[in-house]
Order: sequence, then C-alpha cells, then structure tokens
Amino acid sequence: MATPDLDIANRLQAAGVGTVGTNIFTGGMRAPSSVIPAASIFVLPTGGTGPSPLLTGGASGVDYSIPSVQILVRGNVGTYITTRTTAQAALDGVHKSTVSGYFQVLARTPQPLYLGQDDTEHPMFSVNVQLYRLA
Repeated sequence: MATPDLDIANRLQAAGVGTVGTNIFTGGMRAPSSVIPAASIFVLPTGGTGPSPLLTGGASGVDYSIPSVQILVRGNVGTYITTRTTAQAALDGVHKSTVSGYFQVLARTPQPLYLGQDDTEHPMFSVNVQLYRLA
C-alpha cells in the first residue's frame, strides 16, 4: 500500500526541492534541532476521501480513493521571500506530477498559503495536495 506522505516527499526530492531525511521529513512539524534544520519541509497525511466507485466501473467493483497530504514549509528567521519561493517550488513540483501508484496528483491551493510565523519567528507556508488512486 502506498504511503502518500512518503510518496510526495520523494516527489519533492525528485523535483529538486530538497532531500528526504535532510530537509524534507514526513510527519508533523518538529522543532529545529541538530538533525532538523530550521528551514525544512514536512509532509503529513491529512486523510482524504474514498473508496468511491468509479462511474465507469459498473459491477466490476472498481473503486478510487483520494488521500490527501499537507506540505508545510518552514524557513529561517527573516526569510519570508525565500520561504515562499521554496513553497512555490513544492507546489510546482507536485501539481500534475507523475507519482507511481496514482493516476492524478493535484495541488488544491492556487498558491502557497502563508500561515504566519511560528513561536520563534520562522515564516511558514502550506500547500494542500490530493492524490488520486485506484483503491
């Protein structure tokens, strides 16, 4: 079974946005540390919908599901523009991309959404993504 968060993290790496395990992580946002840089990307599963029957599936029982993920981009203090640029690269890297196991991948936000600053003044953006697959 595919794991949408890891699939999107790997897609971001393939698009040149970052490196999984270095500055791209799956799961919730974690505080900067010796192993988590302040400027990092976090990809977390956010549910989704399905399984739902395909209209053309008829009695064959073919279903599809739409898992979703959120890409959270945190930048260094005072780097709003750079962080927004990274978030835009993440959106561009996943929207309408080819990801094995899915027949469509769509960013569900027209641009990265600014979330404000965290408690330590790091700018943060998010991109919501839906992945379409046969269930």
